[in-house]
Amino acid sequence: MHRLRIAVAHTLAAALALSAAPARAQAVATAAYERGPRFLLATATELVPVDVSRTRTLARRLSLQLEGATLKEALEAIAAQSGLVLAYSDDVVPLGNRVHLRAEAVTAAAALTDVLFDAGVDVVFKTDGSAALVKRRAPRIGSVSGQVTDAQTGQGLESVEVLLQGTRWRALTSADGRYRLADVAAGDYTLVARRIGYGRQTRPITVATDQDLNLDLALAPAATELEELVSVGTVVPTEVKALPSPVSVITAKDIEQQQLRRTDQLFRIFVPSAVAWDLGESPEQTAITIRGASSFTGGTGVKVFVDGVEVANTTFTLIDPTSIERVEIIRGPEAATIYGPGAIGGVMQVFTKKGDPARARPEYEAQASAGMVESEFKNGSALRQDYRAAIRGGGGSYGYNVGASYGRTGEWLPEFRLRTPSVFGGAQLTQGPVQVEISGRYFGTDQNIPNSPRLVAAGLESPAPRYEERHYHQSTLGAHVGYTPVTWWHHNLTVGVDAFDGSQYNTRPRLLTPDDTLLQVVNRESSKKSIAYNTSVTLPTASRISAVVTAGFDHFSTDDNSFIAGLSDNFEGVLRPDPALPITAIRSPTSNTGFFGQTQLGLDDALFLTAGLRVDDNTVLGGEHPVSPRVGLAWSRPVGGVTVKLRSGYGEAIRAPEALSRLGLDLGFIRNLPNLDLRAERQKGVDAGVDLASGRGTVSVTYYHQIAQDLIQSVLIGVTPQGVPEFQDQNAGKVRNTGLELEAGMRLGAVQLTGNYAYTSSQVRELAVGYLGELLPGDYVLEIPKHSAGATAAFTLFQRTSIATGLTFVGKRTSYDYVALFNGTPARDAWVTYDPFFKLNLTVTQTLTPGISALLTVENLSNNNTGEEFDYLPSLGRISTVGLRARW
Repeated sequence: MHRLRIAVAHTLAAALALSAAPARAQAVATAAYERGPRFLLATATELVPVDVSRTRTLARRLSLQLEGATLKEALEAIAAQSGLVLAYSDDVVPLGNRVHLRAEAVTAAAALTDVLFDAGVDVVFKTDGSAALVKRRAPRIGSVSGQVTDAQTGQGLESVEVLLQGTRWRALTSADGRYRLADVAAGDYTLVARRIGYGRQTRPITVATDQDLNLDLALAPAATELEELVSVGTVVPTEVKALPSPVSVITAKDIEQQQLRRTDQLFRIFVPSAVAWDLGESPEQTAITIRGASSFTGGTGVKVFVDGVEVANTTFTLIDPTSIERVEIIRGPEAATIYGPGAIGGVMQVFTKKGDPARARPEYEAQASAGMVESEFKNGSALRQDYRAAIRGGGGSYGYNVGASYGRTGEWLPEFRLRTPSVFGGAQLTQGPVQVEISGRYFGTDQNIPNSPRLVAAGLESPAPRYEERHYHQSTLGAHVGYTPVTWWHHNLTVGVDAFDGSQYNTRPRLLTPDDTLLQVVNRESSKKSIAYNTSVTLPTASRISAVVTAGFDHFSTDDNSFIAGLSDNFEGVLRPDPALPITAIRSPTSNTGFFGQTQLGLDDALFLTAGLRVDDNTVLGGEHPVSPRVGLAWSRPVGGVTVKLRSGYGEAIRAPEALSRLGLDLGFIRNLPNLDLRAERQKGVDAGVDLASGRGTVSVTYYHQIAQDLIQSVLIGVTPQGVPEFQDQNAGKVRNTGLELEAGMRLGAVQLTGNYAYTSSQVRELAVGYLGELLPGDYVLEIPKHSAGATAAFTLFQRTSIATGLTFVGKRTSYDYVALFNGTPARDAWVTYDPFFKLNLTVTQTLTPGISALLTVENLSNNNTGEEFDYLPSLGRISTVGLRARW
């Protein structure tokens, strides 16, 4: 108990020393240290806290040996050594009580706290420096309560954070939007209400003694993106204006307006400098680049999380858009400090729907649509069908959402069929300081694979059917627990597993020759188990300064297993391999553990400094422990009717090579040679920009300069005398990615417009020692367009008809003429310039009754059949569907 009293006294002194506002200091003393004496100054009108660290007599160090002394003797000893003139009487304190205090170099304030612990008195100073012990008065406190509603619908808003700026008083609104801040020290404050997706609102208030101030607030959807709260790159919800890096936010409303069917379509329309290719016959694959080349090995240039759980395979990011509540994307390597290896080009956080606790009853939704896919490769059209259903609801402290969808695309190419089943669900529960979220999803593609008509026409592929099926499935299970024991301390724990499995096989021999009976089966399974914990502390500071410190760790382990075999006559049951070909079974486990810390300092709610550092331990990298630092600065201020934000950031990131890239692989018909010297891919660089925001819209300009080093490329080494091609994964060298990103959004009455444009220069600067590929210094990286753009427009006609359009533009870029390449032309000689292309989507929604709407959706309105990433892959033509949507 003695040590507790001394600790309380020292903490009290620190808190009072940091407090500039008397009301705030009194609040800290009243709430946290009720059992010890308060040190107060009697002014003409009120009692205010004393700054203990600056009061000479209270800060003086004492040496005391008070074993069994009376309280009177203890007070006399403390007064004698400190020089404090102290008055007291038996009517106020029990002077005959025995005390026990032995301490060296203890402050007078700490000594008085110890001997007067639980005595129910305060130490009150007069203006002449003398003090007296007086009976503790009831604290001058009041309360603040009210309801927060949606400004457009008038419904109560749940999970709005309501706080008194610069103090400990915070609360989250209940399901009906109500809040209460109890035991608030009387004084003047600024009340703040904020929630993700809504504009922050502030109100000056005065709290009076023994009164309940009732204050209702109405929040409107965020008037500008600078007022939005996001968590990508910071872990804790943070206003965009405080972030040094540009962030793109895509909501469920955006997805519904555009009737998007795949996650890569989000990038095509909404994210500047991001290029997402439509791969036509292979819709299961995600081919995305952001800000130029951050990898030569394919897949997405960003690290992907679903409800905080990292996906196992970014080449196949199969996420049902109808399950998504919100997507946050941060571009560049800065986010690697929080999210670790793989975030070399950025991070995409997907938050799925988890219901609405504020709903009085469940909401049901069902949608069905059907239409035709046009194709230059087939007479007539193919049938396209989509079906989806969901239910969401909640009550009080919980919410839930469960749904499913199914899509089917017919033979727009001969022998092609595609089926996409999906099931998803999520729930949330809030009990006091604990918030729990769980989610699960399954998404698959089952398809029959055709020949490429362009390769058939070139004589490089037989017109005979391939009899090949591919099945790709991805699932995620995750749980998140948030715990806030006190308002200034937050904990987050996320655990989950993401699994991917893919298989492709021939269902019957092709019989291209009489003795051709070969069947082939390829199966790959990847699972990633992950756990992540972080804690964030809002430090007590002066009223003009804010400080949030975040620290945490994460760990994942991945099992990547593959099976490849040539078969003689069956593809299921007990497999009989072809004796002339080897069976290859591969198991490739990896794991990574990372620790990070990050601090954000704010001054006057206008200037923000973010700095962080991360270190990782990855099994593929052996004894190497890469460090990922980050630093950034953001400043925002209103100028007239416009808020101006200036920002700049620097970051470094890595991506570890796959284990098989170092170990090699021999499949008999193709061989990948080992490379034990293979290094991790790295990227570092800066970006800087300016954002302008007003009630009508936003404009953003960003310049970036990034150096990507040791990017890995599969290089053809040669062909054996037996005709087996030999490849090796090699570090290619250094690439400079520089560019300019422009974004704009505008609201003109019922019309909402967005647009983005990017200029990207991705150029090889140096080659790595030993590199044997075709790239040379000065080359522009293949498949990276210099110009790209996206735009949307949404508006309502006659109150019942809504129209939305989405535009994608990809400029000229250099890539291979694959027909020439497959005919044996040397790699560099097969380089050609691809033409630019536009693609436009249109969605019309007609309200028939309050709960039923008719839909018309047209993708690729101009029926552009341009091959996108690869010229030999056919692209989908115009897709026109009509449907009905019901909500009740």
